[in-house]
Amino acid sequence: MSKYREIPLFERLDLLFVLWSKSADSPAPYSDIAAEVSRRTGVVLTADDVEDIRFGHRLPDSVVASAIAEALGWDEPIYLSDEPAQYGEYFSNLKTLLVQRDTKTVLVGGFRSSTDDLSQEARDELHELLGEIEAAEDGRRTSK
Repeated sequence: MSKYREIPLFERLDLLFVLWSKSADSPAPYSDIAAEVSRRTGVVLTADDVEDIRFGHRLPDSVVASAIAEALGWDEPIYLSDEPAQYGEYFSNLKTLLVQRDTKTVLVGGFRSSTDDLSQEARDELHELLGEIEAAEDGRRTSK
């Protein structure tokens, strides 16, 4: 049994969209992604199709999912695997990047950011995320 939970493909793709955008408030240009996927695969997608895939209203085949990930700058095929044991660590690492970007901090030698301005809910979520990162790193160290 994997220590990683199953994460639906659309959630993994959504995280790539969020990381790809310039900020959490900046939407991804679906028309640009649709055009790039169409160019790469020959499958004609509209901006609405891409948005539907992102939010799980439409399930892409593996070729389209890979093309979307590549258009968003991610070319690690394991991330799109059906096995949580294969993509779980990548997902955790990408969530870490999102925290770093959105808090404008770097996780080096520990988390270095004031959480004074965060709500209690946000602090709790951050604490949970950091715990998951630490557990993933501990698991990586013991498996080597």
